[in-house]
Amino acid sequence: MSGNDSNTKLLLHLNGTDASTTFTDVSFAAHGNATAGGNAQVDTAQSVFGGASLLLDGTGDYLSYADHADWGFGSGDFTIDFRARWNGSVTLANFTGQWGGLTDLGWLLQWQSNLLIFYWTTDGTVGTVGTVFDAWTPSANTWYHVTVARDGNTVRGF
Repeated sequence: MSGNDSNTKLLLHLNGTDASTTFTDVSFAAHGNATAGGNAQVDTAQSVFGGASLLLDGTGDYLSYADHADWGFGSGDFTIDFRARWNGSVTLANFTGQWGGLTDLGWLLQWQSNLLIFYWTTDGTVGTVGTVFDAWTPSANTWYHVTVARDGNTVRGF
């Protein structure tokens, strides 16, 4: 698979039968199946690759995996990469994150009020550091390629 190597810690193709709630990690790390919350499901009406995608309707839907050392970026380089599409008006979208509580390091990639924001804590306290990228106003019914990457001490959003 292109792009899947030992540095890939989670790879979800999000394909399958319409309305399925099975989401399998196909990375070399093989973290198994995600737990689908709310009514998160496979949708074959919309896709960029493979004929399906993950459908989240904005009312408490999510995918989750058990806590794992692979989710902690520490001080190393990383890339978060995915496609997103809005069906209508949205004011907040938590795309992905890892937050284990006040004693753990954590991070969150969020779109809020037309801004893509990457939050993280460096010392496990409530106080967070955030990187705000350029204003972004997504249009409904349009697929977007979203990437956040850290190289050394620089975090960039694309």
